[in-house]
Amino acid sequence: MPKAISLPPAPRGLRLIHLAAAIGYSKLVLLLLRFTHLSECNPSCMDDMGNNAVVWACVGGNPNTVYLLLKYYPYLQTSRDGWGRPLRSVYKAGMKRKRGETAARTIQLHYRTYRQRMEVKNAAATRIQAKFRGYKQQCHFEQVRRAVIVIQQTYRDRVRSRIVPATSSTKEVAAKTIQRRWRQRAKSSTSPITLYRIFNLARN
Repeated sequence: MPKAISLPPAPRGLRLIHLAAAIGYSKLVLLLLRFTHLSECNPSCMDDMGNNAVVWACVGGNPNTVYLLLKYYPYLQTSRDGWGRPLRSVYKAGMKRKRGETAARTIQLHYRTYRQRMEVKNAAATRIQAKFRGYKQQCHFEQVRRAVIVIQQTYRDRVRSRIVPATSSTKEVAAKTIQRRWRQRAKSSTSPITLYRIFNLARN
């Protein structure tokens, strides 16, 4: 037969059924009630402060667990906590604290939702800023490029304005030189018209 496992003593004398009742695990409490011959599962057993399972269910503000325990063990209605308070007072204090915890959890949930929304908005704002910065850089680049094109065009026009007159004057000089050479050659040599007149005079 397997050896029985001895559990270490729980702090403040708490047992399994106390913890289950305080947390509000009604199904677990119902399961533990099948083994009431064990001290860990007996709702009548008290901890070091004198609180039984029903008191812990009231402290946790768990009405379903309180109803379940009182349904099977109605004699626990006369139980009191370690300070001598009746179950009604303990239950009201537990429900008030639970409502406060529920309100705190609701506030935390809304705050987390708000933070998530703000993170999404911040991410969207960061994206928009990055896109806008990229757009500004692109516009600046386009302005610089257009300015460079204007400067280049102006420079080319100036260079052309300097080169074209020199080229036209060179052509004029060349034309005048050719004309002068042709005239000199015409003077030095007899033209065909002169030869025709001389031939007609000789016939007559």
